[in-house]
Amino acid sequence: MQKLFEKGETQGEKIETPTKVQDIHTPQLETCVRGLEAAIREKDSHIQYIESVLKEKETALNNIYKSKGWKALLICYRLIDKIFPINTKRRLLVKVILKTTTEPRRIYKTISITNLKKFFYCFRTVESTLLQKEIEKKISELSKVNKVDQGVKKSNKPYPNLLQALSHVIDQEWLDVLIQSVGQPIIRGVKLPGFPPDQFQRNSVGSFGETALREIFPFYCEIKRYADELGLTITKDSHILDFGCGWGRIIRFFLKDVLADNLHGIDVDPEMIGLCKKLFGYGNFSVCNPSPPTEFPDNSCNIVFAYSVFSHLAEPVHIKWIEEFSRILKPGGILVATTEARHFIEFCKFLRGKKHDWEYYKGLANSFVDTEAALADYDNGKFLYSATGGGAARPSSFYGEAVIPRAYIEREWTKYLEFRDFVDDRGLSFQAMVVMQKPFAAS
Repeated sequence: MQKLFEKGETQGEKIETPTKVQDIHTPQLETCVRGLEAAIREKDSHIQYIESVLKEKETALNNIYKSKGWKALLICYRLIDKIFPINTKRRLLVKVILKTTTEPRRIYKTISITNLKKFFYCFRTVESTLLQKEIEKKISELSKVNKVDQGVKKSNKPYPNLLQALSHVIDQEWLDVLIQSVGQPIIRGVKLPGFPPDQFQRNSVGSFGETALREIFPFYCEIKRYADELGLTITKDSHILDFGCGWGRIIRFFLKDVLADNLHGIDVDPEMIGLCKKLFGYGNFSVCNPSPPTEFPDNSCNIVFAYSVFSHLAEPVHIKWIEEFSRILKPGGILVATTEARHFIEFCKFLRGKKHDWEYYKGLANSFVDTEAALADYDNGKFLYSATGGGAARPSSFYGEAVIPRAYIEREWTKYLEFRDFVDDRGLSFQAMVVMQKPFAAS
């Protein structure tokens, strides 16, 4: 192999061997080189965009560290350590009483007595150069694996014991358990949901394994936080619907909170539903039509969530689904969905003029070509849509790239549900998040 790129002699005859890969003319090598070059171009484009996003996040994070709220947070952190020393009964009792799913991005904004109960979770998720070692130590102390191992007994029934074992585990620890399940699907006889092949995961959600779980974890936490804030406590008897469930990346998180029989996932792709049935072994998964109605009875679901679904639906179809969810949600029930945000239009512009081998990026590069007009339409509250299609199960007749501004949602979605929030925060998710609620029944 070394001689291939050097001058050498064979049978007394000098041979000038190629010094560059492109000089070797074999079909296999040429194909390999083209593939590598395409992959490098694709990665370079993505890296450039990610670097610009990271720069924005770094600026925002620095502002947080300089804020009075952050300084107050550090003081409270050290105060709790002094009042409730580690490895004491007082510390354990407080942790059990004050466990929460509140994510950290809102805590630093408002420091008050009521937020003290949220600090434990905050310390375990916010990275700080000052507290990083202490945080890692506390994560080790609160090992989720030991809790699951102690609480789970061997059983042929996959879920009931899991629910019992995890009833006292906070969400961050549950994330760690699910990450462990990527390589260890069975813990003490309890079968956790499996995962499709890595490449399949990457093609469907852009990542796989631990990364795919960590990316979606904040969305799970937000659903629970909004449910709590809007007077909708999640219990084991709650009914939750994952609209566009894919291979079950998100719905598995709710196995800690809700009985498996009360979890429902629907998708237009039969392959995805087949995977869910195979990987889970419990829960309820079924193929749905591109347009409603569904088979769910009126007032049957407490929560409907849809991650990266309304970011693809054409306007007439997506309105029909909003109307359908207003029918199947119970009074007080919530819809938490995502859609492409304003910066997605600029991302499509960023992709233009570059060579892409990934069909998805090709579609994006040809979407919203008149960037200035698209941005103006967004700012004026118009629905933006590019009919790119997404494979055999997702024809362009209803599937493409959708960008829905807040003004449109407040104008159109409120015909069926009450508006609660619109969050465009790339620190939380690349897509914008919308929260709607069905009015409580009149007393």
